[in-house]
Amino acid sequence: MDDMPASCAACKFEVEPPPPTIAEADWDHVACNVCHRVKKGQVQAEYAWLSIPPIDEYEQVATTTDLCLKCHGQIDIAGHEMPDLANAHSGYTCTQCHNAHSTTATCSSELCHVDVLNPTTPILGHDKDHLEVTCWACHDAAGLEVGPDDQGNWSALLPDTSIPYASHNIVKQALCERCHFVNNPWKLSAEVP
Repeated sequence: MDDMPASCAACKFEVEPPPPTIAEADWDHVACNVCHRVKKGQVQAEYAWLSIPPIDEYEQVATTTDLCLKCHGQIDIAGHEMPDLANAHSGYTCTQCHNAHSTTATCSSELCHVDVLNPTTPILGHDKDHLEVTCWACHDAAGLEVGPDDQGNWSALLPDTSIPYASHNIVKQALCERCHFVNNPWKLSAEVP
């Protein structure tokens, strides 16, 4: 909106700036035309950012990640940091892991890591004792703290908080010592097989 041409201001209507964030309760109500052009009632498959809604002005974006970052960029709210896609997923676009229409993601989808939940040979840490441990709690490489959330699920936590955060900086190697150390506050065994 800051780069809007002066000629746009000559119109007889005011263009309100968009809100900085969309409330979580409204996530399911983002209209198709925010990310796709709609022509004659048909949603077009290609994506584009609706930059000025009152005049149907779209901005082309190069990738789905560029589109996602229009709303999901770094803002000053806990849990809304810019993902660091270093290591195992560097070069991925958002939609290679997240469903674009629900933003949900799973490490064990039909496309990725399907063998992790039902491995043919046992994998240390992928057992019934770790069912409430998120993948990123063990595989985080961003140096986040680890611990249980209010529901008892183990996750990486935002710095200096107890707010769960899905680390996007993932490595294959897991450090069991992040939780299994002598005198840990959760009384977990310090012995790891």
